[in-house]
This record gives sequence, C-alpha cells and structure tokens, in this order.
Amino acid sequence: MVETIFDDNPEYICVWMIAEPITSVTVSIMKNNKFQGIIGIDLTLDYIKDVLSKIKPYENGFVFITSQDNKIIGHHHENLNLTDVNSYLSNLSESDYIVKQYPFTITGNEEWKFYVVVPKSKVFAELNKIRFIFIIVSTIIVLEISYIVSFTIGRIVTKPINN
Repeated sequence: MVETIFDDNPEYICVWMIAEPITSVTVSIMKNNKFQGIIGIDLTLDYIKDVLSKIKPYENGFVFITSQDNKIIGHHHENLNLTDVNSYLSNLSESDYIVKQYPFTITGNEEWKFYVVVPKSKVFAELNKIRFIFIIVSTIIVLEISYIVSFTIGRIVTKPINN
C-alpha cells in the first residue's frame, strides 16, 4: 500500500508510506568537500526478490543477497527473507550444493553479500560425462592391448610346437 500525503510546507512536498519491508540506500553528494545534498532510493524486498529470482545459474541454482546484519534479502522463497543467513546456510547440505559468497559495498561503509547457490549435480554433470567416456575408452584400450599381448604370446608359444 502506497499513500501520498501533501503538505503546504514547500520544504516537504510529499511523504511516501509503504506498508511492506524496504531497504534504503542513500549517498551524500559532496562538492569540494562541501555537503550539497543527499540522494537515495528505496527498494522493496519484493522488487529485489523478483530481480534476483530471474538469475538461475546452472538452470537449477539461485542467488540472494544479505544485508550488513546477515539478514537474507531477496530470496526466491519469501518466507526466508529477513531471516539469519547463517542458520539458513547450516540447513543446506554441503554434499548437495556449492555455495559461494561475494561481498560488496553500496555506499562504502557497510558490507553486503551476494550468494550463489548451485546444485553439485549440475556443476559436475559435464565432468561426470567426460569421466564415463574416459572409463569406457580406457577399458577398450586395455582389452585391445590384452588381446594383442595374448595373441603375440600365443603365437610365440605355439610356433615351436607347430614346427
């Protein structure tokens, strides 16, 4: 719900009241080390979630970000938003997922983190195919070498008997 309130005071034109969780980013505008103003943007968690949910690494993976206080923001499962990332990550199976975090700063003084979570089965799928092909080719080569060695030894052993 968004509501606009107008005021006769020219310093305050309108106030936005949003009845859902948001994150705000503000930056001071400085010129010659003198404060000129401030610029900011408010992003709803739904907007962040919608943007991040479109990112699908390895088709089945997902991404999310955390705020400087380790709260999840923009997870594709809405019930996880604003929960502690450490408790969430402790529930992910290390044998099933690869989790990478990339710290970043927005205004330079707080560290947020961008997480990428991908299933190991997808990451290693190509490697598993290559390994399977290697095993098949190796087996064929070993069998061929065994046949050649057996045939050669057989010829060497049976040649004196045939003469």
